[in-house]
Amino acid sequence: MRTFLNYTGALFATYMVAWSASYVFMFISRGDPLDFRYYWEYFKLAWTFNGLEVPSFIWLFSIVAFLPLAALVVILLKRHSRHKHDAAEH
Repeated sequence: MRTFLNYTGALFATYMVAWSASYVFMFISRGDPLDFRYYWEYFKLAWTFNGLEVPSFIWLFSIVAFLPLAALVVILLKRHSRHKHDAAEH
C-alpha cells in the first residue's frame, strides 16, 4: 500500500508540474501577462470539460507534457526502491 501511495503522490505532483508549465507556456505564447488568478478556475474548467479554448489547450499540453515526465518518475521511483531494497539486503 505504501508503494501505491508513493507512486500516486509522485504522479500527482508530476501532473501539477506539467499543468503549471503548460499554464505558463499558454500565457507567454499568447503574449498575455502571466496571471495566476485563473489558475484553479482553468484547472477546474479543463477537468470538468467545460472550458473553452484556453483551458482546453492547457489541458491538452499538460497531458502531452505529463506522459514523458510520468515515465521518468516511474523509472526513478523503481530505481530508488531497487537501490533501497539492495541496501537492506547487504
